[in-house]
Amino acid sequence: MRRVRMLVFTLVIASLFAMASMGPALAQEKVKLTYWSWGVGPWEAMYEGFQEEFPNIEITFEEYAVTDVYAKLTTAVAAGTGAPTMCAIECDRMLVYMPTGLLAPLDDEMAPYIDDFPEFLIANNSYGGHLYGIPQDVGPCGLFYRADVFDEYGFPAPRTMAHFKAQGEALKAAQAAKGINPEDLEYIYYTGFNAVDEGAHFLMMLINSLGGQLFRLEDGKYVSALDSPEALKAMKFMKEMADAGTAYTGAMWSDDWCAMNTQGLVATTLGASWYGSWALKQWLSMGEGNEGNWRIAAWPQWTLDVKTGANWGGSEVCTLTQSTEAERAAAWEFHKYCLIDNVVEAVFVQASCTPAYLPGAEDPLITASDPYFGGQAMTKLLMDEMAYIPPMEYTGYFDLFMTNAQTAAEKVLLQGVSPEEALTEAVDIINADIALRG
Repeated sequence: MRRVRMLVFTLVIASLFAMASMGPALAQEKVKLTYWSWGVGPWEAMYEGFQEEFPNIEITFEEYAVTDVYAKLTTAVAAGTGAPTMCAIECDRMLVYMPTGLLAPLDDEMAPYIDDFPEFLIANNSYGGHLYGIPQDVGPCGLFYRADVFDEYGFPAPRTMAHFKAQGEALKAAQAAKGINPEDLEYIYYTGFNAVDEGAHFLMMLINSLGGQLFRLEDGKYVSALDSPEALKAMKFMKEMADAGTAYTGAMWSDDWCAMNTQGLVATTLGASWYGSWALKQWLSMGEGNEGNWRIAAWPQWTLDVKTGANWGGSEVCTLTQSTEAERAAAWEFHKYCLIDNVVEAVFVQASCTPAYLPGAEDPLITASDPYFGGQAMTKLLMDEMAYIPPMEYTGYFDLFMTNAQTAAEKVLLQGVSPEEALTEAVDIINADIALRG
């Protein structure tokens, strides 16, 4: 990380001269660009204003399913042609493409703005001493909780994971005293570790907040880190709450889960900012009486003396090397227009996501109170937490983690397999698959 910063700062002066020289060229030449993403609507909306400043830059937006974007990029790497000028890439996929030569370094362009993005994202977008992606949106995590349930049972927002766990047990005991048990339809689960479909993501969040990694280097090669103390601690934590009957382990996006959330039968969710802005407000808000019932608190700490956080989701925008110098210069102007100069309009308003650009946290639209969260500024609160999120190196083997961590979570939370056994088996499978890939 320090090496990346030293590199980009040495290029600040050169980059300012370079960008100054781009202006006249862009004003005089007609440049045609292509932009690939799984959701182009927000960027098409921003393009209207961009054209007023840069009428000679023409952008064609092409929308594909996420998997198709990556399939087409992989084909372009192999063929040496066929790539767009710009492309969105999820944060967990950057290390798939950064080593291939497909992505153009953005050191010069990003040098003046390097401190305006969270350190963990700059680290995520760096490889071999160069920066290859502009952070677009991000998924800082916190604790979403039902204020009405907490008020009824006299709970404060938990500050630590130990308090979080104990509060779940207290809620179960209080309901048992009323004659309500986990088998009853009105039973309120304290939280959810949705083993059926999202167990791997919950495990990843917990590992991230513990400062752990999904992979580590041994003898210059990546191996699974699911046998680490952090991974074992995270899985044991999930198991303890599931075994206590305080964590719902069914499918996260099922009809039952949606009904439970809209009816206030899940008291908390450890989730990312998009969960609040999209799942709760735009989807689950169909339930009657939910506005004002939800609140957001900072991620519960493992120990009070170490402030930490977690991230789930986010994407970057990259410029690709199969384009001309003039096209790459024009692409930067669009990147800057959307992700720096007008980031709140582009990412927060148009895309309904959390901006990665830190100065955006002070925009009035983000600091405004939100009645849905009882007057809290949900996005502002979580953007302020981004400084505490540890970096996580996803590597090019993230798909192996997701598949096998999901299987491990199902075995532990649903089948009674011990965390040690399930994680050891996952490590063996992942490492064998890494060896096969070479």
